[in-house]
Amino acid sequence: MSGNDSKFNHYEGSDLIAGSPFRSVYFLLPTAASIVSLALICYLIYRHRQGLGLDAIVYLGYFVTVPLIWQYWNALRCYSRIRKICSISTSEDIEVRSQLAIALGIAAREITDAMFWSYAMLISALLYISILLTHLDGLK
Repeated sequence: MSGNDSKFNHYEGSDLIAGSPFRSVYFLLPTAASIVSLALICYLIYRHRQGLGLDAIVYLGYFVTVPLIWQYWNALRCYSRIRKICSISTSEDIEVRSQLAIALGIAAREITDAMFWSYAMLISALLYISILLTHLDGLK
C-alpha cells in the first residue's frame, strides 16, 4: 500500500460514505435531533390542543412536520447518491480517486452539519413556543 492509499481510506467524512450513514455518530446526532423535534411537535399539539386553534394545529402538524421529514429523507437520498458515485469511480489514478472521495466526504459531512443545526434551531424554537404556550395557559 502506498501513502496515497492510506490517504484514500481515512479522510473527513469517510465514515459517512463508507457504508450506512447510521453507522456514523455524525449522522446519528441529527437523527436523534429529528426524533426529538417530531416528539416536541406532537407534545405541543397534544398538550395545547385546547388553546391552539385548528389553523395552528394544521400548521404545526403539516407545515412543520412534513418539511422536517422531507429534509431527513432527502439527506438519506443524497447519501445514497454519494455512495453510488464513490462505488462507480473506476479511475485507476489513486490521486484523482482520493480527491473525489475527500470532496464527497466533506459534502456528506456538510449535509449532516446543516441537518443538525437546523434541527437544533427547530428544537430551541419549539421549546420556546412550549414555554410561551404554557405561560399563556397559566394566564387564563
